[in-house]
Amino acid sequence: MAVYLLISSYLAAATAFMARVIARALAPQRGQGLAEYAIVLALIAVVVVGAVTLLGEAITGVFESITRELQGLDSGGNGN
Repeated sequence: MAVYLLISSYLAAATAFMARVIARALAPQRGQGLAEYAIVLALIAVVVVGAVTLLGEAITGVFESITRELQGLDSGGNGN
């Protein structure tokens, strides 16, 4: 559960930051400023994709564990 909260808070913060960067990038800028924002946005996108890829496996493990526990309870076992 802690992993899920960590991921969701990280993604919320990253999304908010990306929204601010996009808003600034779409505001009238000179060419150099727009290029810098594009580079920052690309780097943030790479970091977010990497984080989701790495943490995705952990989330899958958590859900698989929950599924096994629920299947054990459903079959009349004690879940252990």
